[in-house]
Amino acid sequence: MAMKKKNRPSFFAVLVQDYINKLQVPPAFVRKCGFNWPENAQLRTSCGEIWDVKIEEFNECKYFTVGWRKFVEDAELRREEFLVFWFNINSSIFDVSIFGIGGLERGISVQQNISITEDELDDDDDDDDDDDDDDDEDDDDDDGDDALAPAGLLRENAVILEYPPYKRRWTVTLHRYTNVKKFRIDMSRGWSGFRRANDLVCGKTYSFQYIKDKNVVEVKPVEVKPFR
Repeated sequence: MAMKKKNRPSFFAVLVQDYINKLQVPPAFVRKCGFNWPENAQLRTSCGEIWDVKIEEFNECKYFTVGWRKFVEDAELRREEFLVFWFNINSSIFDVSIFGIGGLERGISVQQNISITEDELDDDDDDDDDDDDDDDEDDDDDDGDDALAPAGLLRENAVILEYPPYKRRWTVTLHRYTNVKKFRIDMSRGWSGFRRANDLVCGKTYSFQYIKDKNVVEVKPVEVKPFR
């Protein structure tokens, strides 16, 4: 699922003074890329969380500005930590890895994004016929789009999340990755608000059931018995 290196140039940054409100993109990295930089981009951590940031130019240098402070606060970044950025040119997304002072990569406690593949979607209209497996074996030339058609998300740009325990609804946008080996969809904008409003927490299990005729994904907590 990894992109070619030429499509993912990278740089690193060590957090020193004045890193809270903005972060400078190394001038050498800007020159190396040599293209028109987007005004808006996204930061994505290894667990899939996404933050929107603005890229602005001051004194011929480019910085992450609006949105950067929220990333710093949510990720609890600290002075002298080490960050590595990989820029996905086709999507204006920076994949970010955070390394603590001790040199080990660390995660963060906030989850703002969730990824869905066609295998993980549970559709009300799916009767789980035994014929499905036979069809998959015969369709060797399928490019992956047909696999998503039964789920109904192939042409959707957004879905409504519903959390029955609180009877709350939230609209979230969908981001597609068509240049990966296995088609993937990310729930991006709106997911953070839904998660926080409904007190969803990392480490707990939830089911996601797509109701096609309503364009609704019903989210429910699942009790998982400990393994013995």
